Amino acid sequence: MRLQGPWQSIVKRCMSDASLVKMSAMYPPEIDLEGIDEWPNVLLKMQRAKDADPDEDYCHHLVTRKCPDISPRFLFGITIAGVRISFMEWLDNCASMYDLRKEKSPMLNNGMATAIQSCIKDMWLKAGVLHCDMHLNNVLVSRDTKKVYIIDYGMAMQIDDAMRDDLIQALENKRMRPANAFDKFCKDHALKVILRRGYNIDDMDDWNDDASFLRLLASTYCRRRTK
Repeated sequence: MRLQGPWQSIVKRCMSDASLVKMSAMYPPEIDLEGIDEWPNVLLKMQRAKDADPDEDYCHHLVTRKCPDISPRFLFGITIAGVRISFMEWLDNCASMYDLRKEKSPMLNNGMATAIQSCIKDMWLKAGVLHCDMHLNNVLVSRDTKKVYIIDYGMAMQIDDAMRDDLIQALENKRMRPANAFDKFCKDHALKVILRRGYNIDDMDDWNDDASFLRLLASTYCRRRTK
């Protein structure tokens, strides 16, 4: 839901209401409002608290803090009366990759594929986050600046320092393609976490893991145009 108008007062009201619920229901516990006055609107994602993964807001917050240019900035999340509400930056005049493909947009070219791959690598290496639900509707592109944004961290998870170091060694030394590095160092971990969260592996033939998306990115989604 897009929240327009004097939304800062609504945010402050929610922060006040947060004192009425468990502090564990709000993340992060200390909220930095610096700079948000320049945001024209905010986006509210609302879902039943029992359906919201506890890591979603945390992972989005990590991405905001470590690599703020690749995602709408996360403000805070709170649970009130069984509803999880996540407040984040609203992005104007953006289109999903799905919409751009329907339009046969010339923006989907080799340069765009490189930019998206760079965002995914930053998410892994700087924030230590795997998205695990990479598909065309979860990548937005600004029609004005062609800037790329990754959204929806509902299946995202963290990786430990050892796994991140393995990725850094593989990618920064250019010994391995990002998709192959994900498969080698991260895929088993990601599957274990997803199963622990209650997903059925038999229903995941079309799991939108980061590596599968990267392989389709250059071969299909942003394929080089020929005359």
